[in-house]
Amino acid sequence: MKRGSLIAISLLLGLGIAARAQLQQPYRFEIEQKPSKPAFSIISLGLQGLALVRDKDEYRSGQKLFELVLLDTALNKTWETEMELNPRLLLVGYDYVDTHLFLLFREGESIQSDFELLTLHATTHATQRYKIKQDFNFKLTHFSATPHNIILGGYLSSEPSVLIYRLADNQMKVMPGFFLSGMELLDVRVNENFTFNVLISSRVGNNDRKLILRTFDEDGVQLLEDEIELPSGFVPLSGITSSLIRQDLAIVGTYAVGKNRTSTGLYFTMADPEQKQPLHFIEYDRIPHFLDYQNTRRANKIKQQAQKARLKGRTSSFRTNAVPLRLNENQKGFALLLEVFSASSAMSVNPYSNAFSWGPPTDPYAGPGWIPFASRYYSNPYSFANHYPNSVDYKMQAAHVAVLNDKGEVIDDLQLKLHDEPRPVLEQTSDFLFNDQGTGILYKKESDLFSHLSAAAKENSVLDTVKVELSKETEEIRNESEFDGGVRWWFQNTFYLWGLQTVRDRDKQTEDRTRYVFYINRVNAIP
Repeated sequence: MKRGSLIAISLLLGLGIAARAQLQQPYRFEIEQKPSKPAFSIISLGLQGLALVRDKDEYRSGQKLFELVLLDTALNKTWETEMELNPRLLLVGYDYVDTHLFLLFREGESIQSDFELLTLHATTHATQRYKIKQDFNFKLTHFSATPHNIILGGYLSSEPSVLIYRLADNQMKVMPGFFLSGMELLDVRVNENFTFNVLISSRVGNNDRKLILRTFDEDGVQLLEDEIELPSGFVPLSGITSSLIRQDLAIVGTYAVGKNRTSTGLYFTMADPEQKQPLHFIEYDRIPHFLDYQNTRRANKIKQQAQKARLKGRTSSFRTNAVPLRLNENQKGFALLLEVFSASSAMSVNPYSNAFSWGPPTDPYAGPGWIPFASRYYSNPYSFANHYPNSVDYKMQAAHVAVLNDKGEVIDDLQLKLHDEPRPVLEQTSDFLFNDQGTGILYKKESDLFSHLSAAAKENSVLDTVKVELSKETEEIRNESEFDGGVRWWFQNTFYLWGLQTVRDRDKQTEDRTRYVFYINRVNAIP
């Protein structure tokens, strides 16, 4: 063989090894668990590790047992305990702030039920409990914490409201100025400096809408308000604010035009109460890789039709279900993760409205009766799920990351196909990283981990698929639960993935060679 051919083969092999090495799974945690038993909710503690919480479906002296486990970043168990709680309590929200884990419970499924809050110090393991009485019908849609308070967003009598519970004096404060008809609560988000933002869509007249952004200090004192009028006929379907990692505050979301309530594209603006800022609308066909999940012929047809419509002064006729999940930011720009899905039937109501919804929480292990909530890291974009009938089949089509600068220009984007991943309910399927090293999207389908990674210094991106790794080479996966698992960003270039597996060890000849496990793998992604 010629020397040139050998070099070429060596380069190809090297590229293959480099691509394969982009995803590493150095650590694994597992615990034996029967599929019929409740699974854990997994809470990121950032560089402090992970917290695992579950209802054990067991009782002691009339109290329900909850299990709480702490893991470090190498997935070593550092602490565990059992908590005896009121058997009516359901975990409805969680957050991690300033070394403290916040667990919010509710006494049953009624919107009149009281709350109970448990706090845990991640290093000293000191705990405190708070009984939170409420005297009104409150539908919870958002939950966040600051070092001294918790913030509850939701609806009182179908009107948006925000409540602050002060830990120091066990007092609940109802924020004024939200009890207005024709308003929808889009976002409640805590900033890096522990101020928080509330984003509302408000009706103007019969058909028009405006966005209202209010920022408060930790105790609920209003710091600023910015009202942003939308063009006639434009309706915001969703919205996320940035969290002041940068000095400027961005608002981004999806919108519809006219009476159609399926998404047409993204809107983007920078908040500034002192002067009017431009509001940018970006139709999906103008985002370079957004249509990559479509076949080439279909994508080209969509772009051609959209261009013809714009030449005639109309908006693109392309519509899709695309929901923003998470907004990250650095000096390069604002990176937004969207997931595109299809449903088996169309609904006549706005599926993005939170006002009357009662959907699944962020936790993918949620069962009946759970309440939607938002943590510091993940809002719950699928809180509209019950606008769709239970018989609807959902198919997750694509995960897309669009990076925008402060002028509302898409400066980079990346997409990963989700293979029409079926879901019995709408829930987050993928996650992403965005930093100075690059951008990446990961998603898990049973025992396969799919990735699309792009390094900041390179023009090309790498698609890859790897298997979920086990603890021993002699083990093999016999079965993995289709819906009980996922992947989430953890810190820096690190994700964690989890699921329920049936694992068999080929070296064992005894009856215990097969076991059922709940597992977590750490994944290091190298763009």
